Amino acid sequence: MSRYLVRRIIALIPVMLVVATFAFLLVHLVPGDPASMILGDMATVEDVERLREEMHLNAPLIVQYITWLGRVVRGNWGNSLYSQQPVLAMLAERAQPTLILSVSSLFVAVLLGIPTGVLAAVRRGTKIDAAILSVAMFGAAIPGFWLGLVMIMYIGVSLGWLPTSGYQPLSTGFFNTMQYFVLPAIALGFPHSALIIRVVRSTMLDVLNTDFVRTARAKGLSKFMVIGKHALRNSLIPILTVIGMSFATMVAGTVVTETVFSIPGMGRLVVTSVMRRDYPVLQGSILIVAAIYVIVNLVIDLLYVWVDPRVKY
Repeated sequence: MSRYLVRRIIALIPVMLVVATFAFLLVHLVPGDPASMILGDMATVEDVERLREEMHLNAPLIVQYITWLGRVVRGNWGNSLYSQQPVLAMLAERAQPTLILSVSSLFVAVLLGIPTGVLAAVRRGTKIDAAILSVAMFGAAIPGFWLGLVMIMYIGVSLGWLPTSGYQPLSTGFFNTMQYFVLPAIALGFPHSALIIRVVRSTMLDVLNTDFVRTARAKGLSKFMVIGKHALRNSLIPILTVIGMSFATMVAGTVVTETVFSIPGMGRLVVTSVMRRDYPVLQGSILIVAAIYVIVNLVIDLLYVWVDPRVKY
């Protein structure tokens, strides 16, 4: 296990290098000039060129890339072109609401996806199965931002049960913070639960038809033991994969949800940075999202051993 872990960590280095190169090139392909955005429409050409020189934007692209990559390797991700704050500090400040939203959304997706997927597999071919599949298809097709707007209108405004926008940090109290994330978590997590439902149902149907499940039933074990201990546990590998990828996708896809609910997270920071052509912040955000993807992949692979001892590395 330890040698496998070391090999995987070493393999992450070229992956992150490719991502860093892609992030740098992608950001510089965005139309617009940061100096012009900062100075505004009334600035002269001389003022724009002077500011570009001060921000080292006139240097050849390869020189900018090598300089930026060298700083990143040393842990210096640069400063925002607008606020002049360190990029890492800005991302760390916005990380809490984004992580809370992502974890809450994953909780909603798993809470809805696994039990209903198991129920659909156990009641295959019945009206319950058809109803669950219909809900799953609806969840896969519905846009998250539309669901968020509907909940804001009816649950937040008409009924007044929950806050419709904003954010309170955890320092103000756990429940005070979480009430701001109930609606966003449902809006972001419900569409992902549709995929989990379909995967759970499919894998459970395969396992329920195996010999060891029939043997467990013949031994007189309770239905709960057969489904929970034997069938569901042997279905967990593909389910874990989907859950892990859903979490990484949620972190990367919080932009729309944070915008709809006015949550000051990394998603809104990315949107603002794109509008301002704030290159360092955009590059740092892409690197953070890529790092989350590769870490989630690694954690999922390590969990395979815990779920199924037959898996060897």
